Amino acid sequence: DHSKVADAYNNMAIVYRAQGNYEEAMNLYKKSLEIYKKNLGEDHSSVADTYNNMAIVYQALEDYEEAMKLYNKSLEINK
Repeated sequence: DHSKVADAYNNMAIVYRAQGNYEEAMNLYKKSLEIYKKNLGEDHSSVADTYNNMAIVYQALEDYEEAMKLYNKSLEINK
């Protein structure tokens, strides 16, 4: 099941993010996002969750503009 692969990428990214390895975390979030969008659609809650997780990385990198863009994408899906 493809969404289980995406879940695994997302979980691995959370670990990398916690370790401060933001580049690897973002790579895995992007892989996860691609799978979720392809298999679950653009408006699925897993897509929103991944945008939120990616925003956390950008926030940690002090790229607040990009973080806000992704938080807003997540919010729009979850409305």
